[in-house]
Amino acid sequence: MMNTIKALFSAFFLILAFVVQGQSISGSAYNVFGIGSLEHTGLVSFEGMGNIGIASRSAENVNLKNPAALNSIQGYNQIFDVGFTYSFLNQSSEGQSLNTSSGGINGLNYWFRNSSRMAMTFGFSKISDASYDVTDQNAENNVLGNYDARHLGEGGTTSFYFGAGYELTERLNVGARFNFLFGSMNHTESFYSPELSTYLEVEEDKWFTSALFDFGAQYIIPFGKNTIILGATLSNGTSAGVAYETIIESSTDTLNYTGASSAIKIPPKYGLGVGVNNGSLSINLDYEYQPWGMNTNGNDYSYRDRTILSAGIEFQKDRTSQEYLDRMSYRIGTSTFNNYISIEGINYWNSSFSAGLGLPIGVRGLINLSYQYVNNGTLSNGLIYEQQHSFSIGLSFKDIWFRKSVYD
Repeated sequence: MMNTIKALFSAFFLILAFVVQGQSISGSAYNVFGIGSLEHTGLVSFEGMGNIGIASRSAENVNLKNPAALNSIQGYNQIFDVGFTYSFLNQSSEGQSLNTSSGGINGLNYWFRNSSRMAMTFGFSKISDASYDVTDQNAENNVLGNYDARHLGEGGTTSFYFGAGYELTERLNVGARFNFLFGSMNHTESFYSPELSTYLEVEEDKWFTSALFDFGAQYIIPFGKNTIILGATLSNGTSAGVAYETIIESSTDTLNYTGASSAIKIPPKYGLGVGVNNGSLSINLDYEYQPWGMNTNGNDYSYRDRTILSAGIEFQKDRTSQEYLDRMSYRIGTSTFNNYISIEGINYWNSSFSAGLGLPIGVRGLINLSYQYVNNGTLSNGLIYEQQHSFSIGLSFKDIWFRKSVYD
């Protein structure tokens, strides 16, 4: 038993090191703008339901979207979750097409109950992905003439969080979460002109740290054999100063510059949700709004307010049944959301479809599987249209650490 615990702890810290590095699971061309593509909050179990969670109170899966739901877990004292994602991305523009694939860790969480009314959690999650590789061929410039430009980036933003959920009354649950944000982004632009045999490379490194709080509430309304749950979330937003270093290297010279740019604002985020649960079937609807338009940018893109609409369904016949198929969970979901970046005045909406399964392993383990399809971008004005297929697996280890064995 002790060897198993040591092995789990070793895996925990090994995974922790990878999460801090912020691996890319997207590679989207749109990662070049702002702080990259924004990730959805939540573990693999909720990905299969369209990333809902504001009004969800799951009895066996940790809900990270609303901290007020942290005390909804039943029958366990501790849960360790880790998730992995592998994605296939197709990008197309002006008759050209490119396929790439990538993968990495998409979540790491440890949950524990410290009283009958209260539960807590801490972990790491990705906030944004800023990795990309885009080549612009046969561009024109008065100085360089015809040239090729390659835009290469890596990095992103990660959050270390610590949260708690508390049962204030029999029907009202509240919660709060502290998030420490840290990010680093490396951007390299390489220009080559065959006509002038000229090479120019501009490398920029950015990094920032900041913190913000999330708050949540859920109100339970009995309705016959059903339960209606109303949920609300609020993030207070923050402002982060971005430090950067720029290296300009040409065929004849190298220049270095270090400075600090204007701060980027992580805006407040507002969420409302409603859920209906009859014991076996759970239906949830989420609405989220985040005013990114409070940021200004003087380049060829601008920030805009972001709206997310999500819906998800989960069916589990009986989680306490002796029959394996009765304890399995079946999930489906969809969402639509606009990008928080407007490129050359072009605005567009994205959409996603997802499906998932929850597979019990004994009485203390669970494997969550999800598939998610996302379309992103537009072909308007020479931009890039993307289709992404993501496969995720989440592993849950429940109530197996620090528990004293009892022999009869």
